[in-house]
Amino acid sequence: PHAGKFGYMKDIVDLLNEAFGVDTPTILKARVVNALADTVAGDDAARLQVRNSSNSKDAIVNEGRFRNIIKEAAVGLRDNEFSSLATKVINDPQSISPIASLIYDLVKGQKRIDIEDLKNYLDSQEQ
Repeated sequence: PHAGKFGYMKDIVDLLNEAFGVDTPTILKARVVNALADTVAGDDAARLQVRNSSNSKDAIVNEGRFRNIIKEAAVGLRDNEFSSLATKVINDPQSISPIASLIYDLVKGQKRIDIEDLKNYLDSQEQ
């Protein structure tokens, strides 16, 4: 992981690109992950599993139940502008690993991707 706010944002962008590819706007990808994290954090079992478990992050992220909660959250996003990304989360086994890892970190830290910080980071990269 990189140090500092911009390093953190680079790590986020790298995970978003790994999950969704580079053709989708980064801000849209971040908004999808935030929406999924909100739903996962609202699920009592998932929240307890992340925050109170003695299991490692890898054990939880790779466990089917945690991934299924994320996929169920994605089903709820298929009727809006997140539809294509939500479908990718549900159907693409390659995209779920980086997403599950990122959502775990967000739920554990009670955080979301800061869209304003992300925009500032992306703007700085274009110069």
